[in-house]
Amino acid sequence: MGRLKDWFKGKDKEGNRYIDLSIIAGLDNIPKGMLTRLTLKDEGLLIKQNYFGKGEAFLNYSQITNVGKITEKEIYEKDKSVLGRAVAGGLVLGPLGAIVGGVSGVGKKEKKKLNIYYIINYKSSQDGEIKALSFSLGGAYQLNKFTEELKKKAGIKDQINL
Repeated sequence: MGRLKDWFKGKDKEGNRYIDLSIIAGLDNIPKGMLTRLTLKDEGLLIKQNYFGKGEAFLNYSQITNVGKITEKEIYEKDKSVLGRAVAGGLVLGPLGAIVGGVSGVGKKEKKKLNIYYIINYKSSQDGEIKALSFSLGGAYQLNKFTEELKKKAGIKDQINL
């Protein structure tokens, strides 16, 4: 019963908050589409492949520069207008922009579900460049609490878009 209660709170057995998301882009050692667990540890963010693999990555909170959600529609509009760029909240999309942009021109225009992505921007420890991790938001339970705690630990203030 204790583990089920922790799951509803979005916390592991050590009391660390986590969410499970499918990775879209940003890590070479975890294949696209794999379910990953993002866990807020004391020292930083642990990203670990769930099931059938050992891929993982670790980011110190000092490396994380921004985090947020963005819709597919906002990605399309990002390069088209000032409003679209403002909606993105300053997130660097990395390969996600190319992935979504490439899919947008394929097939008939039909009404479909709205895809929402979770983006984590971080400063590379190797070259200091800002990079992006992209995840698909399915039914991520406790996402708002996770994001709020991650921003607090990383010292990220909410951006005001003008």
